[in-house]
Amino acid sequence: MRLLFPTGSGTAIYDSRRHRVVRFGGAYVDCTFPLCTDHYRADTYALDLTDPPQWEPLTSCPYAMAGHSAIYDAHEDRMVAFGGSFRTGLNTHPGAPP
Repeated sequence: MRLLFPTGSGTAIYDSRRHRVVRFGGAYVDCTFPLCTDHYRADTYALDLTDPPQWEPLTSCPYAMAGHSAIYDAHEDRMVAFGGSFRTGLNTHPGAPP
């Protein structure tokens, strides 16, 4: 199973059509003395719940978000993220390392 880069403040929803969990965004703190920097993430991953469970990267959002909430909109077959804070450009991490 592929392991994700550790983060906090992201969200996850259950995609009932595909029997998977979708995880989006979050942040981590990089502390290199004497500074600490927040790095927001825009990556999205799906955990297929069939046997064996496996993570796969999905298309990322154009905005890196953390501290947000999310729902699964079954009618439109999409994840909707809202609230929290977001960043573009500096201090974003494009995705998990290979």
